[in-house]
Parts: sequence; structure tokens; C-alpha cells
Amino acid sequence: MNKSAGTQPGTPTALYTQGVADKRWEDDPAQRAVLAHLDPIQAELVAAEKTKWWQRLRTTPPVRGMYLYGSVGRGKTFLEFTAFRLGVSRIEMEDHKMYYDKQTLWPMLVQAGFRSAFWRVSTDGRAQALPNREMSVGSVAWTLSRERIAEAGETADGLPEVWVGDAADGGLAQVTSLNAPLAAAKLCRPQIYRYKSFDGREIEAALLKPDGASGPLPTIALIHGGPTGAWRDGFEAWGQLLANAGYAVFYPNIRGSTGYGYDFMISNRADWGGGDFKDIMAGLDDLVARRIADPARLGIGGWSYGGYMASWAITQTTRFKAAVSGAGMSDLAHEFSTEDNPAYDEWFYGLPYEKPEGFRRSSPLTYITKAKTPTLILQGEDDVVDPVGQSLALYRALKRYGVEAELVLYPREGHGLREEQHLLDRLRRIVAWYDAHLKAEPTPSR
Repeated sequence: MNKSAGTQPGTPTALYTQGVADKRWEDDPAQRAVLAHLDPIQAELVAAEKTKWWQRLRTTPPVRGMYLYGSVGRGKTFLEFTAFRLGVSRIEMEDHKMYYDKQTLWPMLVQAGFRSAFWRVSTDGRAQALPNREMSVGSVAWTLSRERIAEAGETADGLPEVWVGDAADGGLAQVTSLNAPLAAAKLCRPQIYRYKSFDGREIEAALLKPDGASGPLPTIALIHGGPTGAWRDGFEAWGQLLANAGYAVFYPNIRGSTGYGYDFMISNRADWGGGDFKDIMAGLDDLVARRIADPARLGIGGWSYGGYMASWAITQTTRFKAAVSGAGMSDLAHEFSTEDNPAYDEWFYGLPYEKPEGFRRSSPLTYITKAKTPTLILQGEDDVVDPVGQSLALYRALKRYGVEAELVLYPREGHGLREEQHLLDRLRRIVAWYDAHLKAEPTPSR
């Protein structure tokens, strides 16, 4: 739940600071403004360590979702502002004088829902909004005077380019044409909107529709990874290809997503497949009511946490006629025991040896006998984030109960596919799978 009523999506409400406990900083709390590393979830993990601390720094006006961190090393102090893993503004100084400086407003980039926002923030909590562009910014750099800015910006229908201009007035000029050869590609521009979920909470989403399409359409809900991730106004291959093939594509930033404040991000803690899944279904109900989505031709898909949600969905409802689960999770306790970094899951659920009920309650395999939806399962063989055993277990269970399923494992690939032929093969399979189950006539191959 957002604490600041009336703020726009992505307008931060608080900064968090974390530091290393050190005698040098104990005498003057102002000096302890920012040290070491901070992450929205890791902050709580490290808070238990006696050598570290973190505290909340409120800003005026309120700024939602931003975090401030820094580090000391090799004789230099490094200060960095970030917003849920979007660290972009980095300043280096030769001494610690920065910690006494409460006057300087440091520039920073924050994730603001589907788009990016720029702010200037001081270590004592003052915040000043800067002009924003209607785009997502992946990388940014300021001049030493902080008056000029260069950024790599994009939209869903405009591939990334570098923009340069004045930071204060927001007037930027595109200075590269790196993706000019792709300008002729037929890309859909999303409609970014909000809808009310089952409990009255507003959820922000984006919708792609084929050009000139009308009437109820076969519709795919694509779910982002994370769950502490988010869809952004940037190029996304699955959705663009599906929209070009005649599908409406629904991108909800369900509860648990970043860019909407800390409280929203943790609102699915120990509740994977609960409120977040209901957010998806409420969004699809909204599209059906507005005669955008055909209720008889709904699909779901995603990668990582999106793959988990697809696996979860098929065990909770028969409304989906096709699903694609990419690098997902089917047995959360088993994943905890085999994945590369179990601390992330521990933050959400604790330890499966001590609190097994939460892991079992949120695992798709617990309810697999209810599954009926044809499911395509995709994964890299060398995945250590969500190990391949999760996909193997889902596939075996579906086949055991007579559910149409297909499993594709990509050799030499980890959690994210990298090889060109594998990326192309994945896209072809995804479109073909949905076509086979949601359309009378398949999309011609390209």
C-alpha cells in the first residue's frame, strides 16, 4: 500500500541508507549518511549483522522507491543513488567531506512505474524534481557540474539511442542512430493505464494491440521476472512478436513489482501466487469487460518469476488455454536447496526446514492435479538461479496427469538465453504454441 496519498507512480516516499559500523562515524550521525551497499531486500538481511546498520531517510517533497548507498575504498569515497537496482548516479571524492555536505543536491534516476524520473536529492532529505521524458532510461551520466546529461533512452516502439542535453530543462537531442536499420520494423506502441484489482488497489499495466484490431482478441498475459522486477516502457521481443501475430498483450506490474514504493514491493512477501495472481486475473477481467480480450482465448507466459506465475496459474484456473513457463519454479522448497542464491527466497519465506508450510502453499506442484492447460516449458540446461530440476519436475507431473506439455532445454545456457539461434528458436516456439491453442489459423512463419 502506498503511504503517500496523491503521489504519482514512482514518486519516491523515502530513501534508505546503510553503513558499516565504525568508530569514525559514531561521533557524528550526519557522517554516517551513506556507506556500503544497499538493496531493498538485502537491507533487511544485513540489518541482522552486528557490523552493519541502516536507517530511513525521508525526503521533502516525498520521493518513492529511491535508495542511497555508497562505499569507501582505495582512498576514495563512492556515493551512488539508486532505485530498486537502477543505480545510475555515481560520484567519486578523494576524502569524506561529502558526508558533511548537506547542501548539495545530487542528481539521480529513479524507476517511476513504466518510465523513468529524474530528481536531485540531498543527504539531509531535500528533493527536487527534474523534467522527465516519456521514456525509460537504462544508463545515464552527468557532467561534473551536473548541468548536462547524457542518457540511453528507449520506449516500447523506439529502440535505445543516446540523448544529450540540459539536465534542468529536460531538453534533449538524440545524438546517435545506432538502431536506424531497424526503424522500419513494425513495433506497437503500448497503452499504459491503471485498473483496480480485487481489493481496490490500483495496478499499472501496459497493453499492446495489433494495429487496426477491434473486437475481442486472443490475449496473452506476460508476467515479469523477480518478483522484485517490473515491466518498463522499452522494447520487449515476446510481446512485439505476439502483437504482430494478432494478439493483445497484457503487461501488468502486479504487487511485488518495483517502481511503486517499498510497501508495494513487499506486498507479496510470503504470498507468491496470492494477491499478485489475483492482480493478473483482475486485469484480464477488466480487458474482457472492455471487449478487448476474448475470454475463451486467454494465454499466460513469462520467464523466471513470470515462468513461476505461469506454472502457478495452470494449477489455479482453467481459464487459460495455453501457457509458456520459462525458467520457472514448481517446488519452492526444493529450489531453495539447489539454487545459487537462496537468501532471496529466505527473505520471502524463511527457511523450508523451519517453515515448510509457506513453501508448500506457494508451490505449483502442490496443486498439480488440477492442471489442464497445455504448457510449453523452456529453460537453459545450466541455469543455477532457478535450476533445471524445477522445469523437469513440472514436465513430469503434467505428463503424469495427461496434460499436454512440451519441454525444451537449451544447452550451454544459464538463467537468461544468450546464443542467437536459441533466442530465435524460443520466439518461434512461443508464437507457435499460442497459435496452436488460441487461434484457428497459425501465424505464417517468418
